[in-house]
Amino acid sequence: MRSLRRTLLLALGLSLVFTLALLWWVADQRIRTLSEGLVGNRLMHDGESLVAAMEWVEGRLQVEPQRLGLIYQRPFSGHYYQVESQGEVLHYSRSLWDNPLPTQPLPVGEVELQRLSGPLDHTLLAYRFGVEKQGHDLTVVVAEDLTPLQEQLEHFHLSLALITLVVLLLLLLAQRLVVRATTAPLDALRDQLRALRKGERHSLDSPLPVELAPLQQEINRLLGLLDERLQRSRNATGNLAHALKAPLSLLTQLFDDPRLLQHPDLQQALQGQLERMRQLMERELRRARLAGGHHPGQLFDPKAALDDLAELLSRIYAERHLRITRQVPTDLGGLPFDREDMLELCGNLLDNAAKWARREVVVTLQREADTLQIRVGDDGPGCPDAQLDQLTRRGNRVDEATAGHGLGLAIVADVVRLYHGRIGFTRDPTLGGLCVTIHLPLTPVEGG
Repeated sequence: MRSLRRTLLLALGLSLVFTLALLWWVADQRIRTLSEGLVGNRLMHDGESLVAAMEWVEGRLQVEPQRLGLIYQRPFSGHYYQVESQGEVLHYSRSLWDNPLPTQPLPVGEVELQRLSGPLDHTLLAYRFGVEKQGHDLTVVVAEDLTPLQEQLEHFHLSLALITLVVLLLLLLAQRLVVRATTAPLDALRDQLRALRKGERHSLDSPLPVELAPLQQEINRLLGLLDERLQRSRNATGNLAHALKAPLSLLTQLFDDPRLLQHPDLQQALQGQLERMRQLMERELRRARLAGGHHPGQLFDPKAALDDLAELLSRIYAERHLRITRQVPTDLGGLPFDREDMLELCGNLLDNAAKWARREVVVTLQREADTLQIRVGDDGPGCPDAQLDQLTRRGNRVDEATAGHGLGLAIVADVVRLYHGRIGFTRDPTLGGLCVTIHLPLTPVEGG
């Protein structure tokens, strides 16, 4: 899954790197051009001084050294000049130390700035121009060794690179802080959605930017609509059950009609159909009350619910002095399940165990990673292995002697399926009766 924050950091980081690299390259090129331009201007002035210091004496070109800097007299000083005419070197500086420069003649008035290979294989920047002096066409070359300048430029480039790197790291850090501060509302929204999924909240109230506020409002609207529809469905289920009770009671009373007693076969057939109608109605009504899934803003308190169910069943089966033991960890807390669904599940499990138990029923809840385990066992006769797979079939009963319609464990199976859980039936190793074990995921199943 792509991270918005990582994408922003990567895109902004690459843009910073590209921008600073471009600035560094432009600065490098401009500094080199500016440096060589300054050297070229100095060489031009030295060339003009050289031309002024030249004169012809008895047919030979001579240069007055005092009119030039002493640097041109020191061997390999890095500052050189040379005068030639028609391919013949007429005069050159003492600093060349008998190493004339390789040049080509230029017409009078032309100027050229170029790089040459000079003494000690150093790179020279040469200013060449053609000039006429006392009737002679001359080509004057004034050159300077670029090695010291290049060394200084390299040192400057290294310093500039280090400064650029430090600035880049500071900008990346500032960028990270800005992106984190900008996306902080999304972190708060994610935490609230997680709490919503766990049932710890009813709605979202985290302050969001204007661009995301409509999303928050729409989620809250959908949550309200979901709760409203669920409540409406349960109310409709209750109303339907109440409306059907009167007609069923009337039909049941008709069995005592003397005219119907004269037709026992018809009476038996009608009674069977009436019982089937009652079972179908009870099954569908109980199914309609199930919410299923993990619903926001709803937490199930297992300890309180089991205490209430145990007290109710103890009164119903008071003649057997039934003992219902609850083993619930104190740190289990609220669970992200619909309360009505869990009451249906636990109530049917405990009721089924209480019907068959002799003296004791034990219900155990424990958390295993992201799964809730519910185990209900009794000390009853148990169930043969061959009939264990029939227990969750609707209306199926392995013993017709005990009252009930056989829907309890089928409803339990419905709840387990709605929550994408697992159910298993075994013989209780301690009590000897039936043991029902259920595993329910505490987080929503992806795609479920």
